[in-house]
Amino acid sequence: MLYSDYKRDRLKEIDGAGSGLDADLLDGKEASEFADKVEGMCVHTSNITADYTLVNSNNAVSAGDVTVEDGVTVTVEDGATWTVV
Repeated sequence: MLYSDYKRDRLKEIDGAGSGLDADLLDGKEASEFADKVEGMCVHTSNITADYTLVNSNNAVSAGDVTVEDGVTVTVEDGATWTVV
């Protein structure tokens, strides 16, 4: 067995709710919270409904009107860029 296969199989054993490791999430978010890619387009919601931090060395682009709901904070760290066009 290759070492990479061993690691994959081991992760399958310990992944899951309550384990502290959940490979079904990206940065704690479900896939439905990310933009959809459809035939060369990136489709996203125009309302930001949860706090979000754009970390150093990452960039983001939003198109059109964007609303950050009351009480929600978007943090753009030094070294990150959020462009709204």
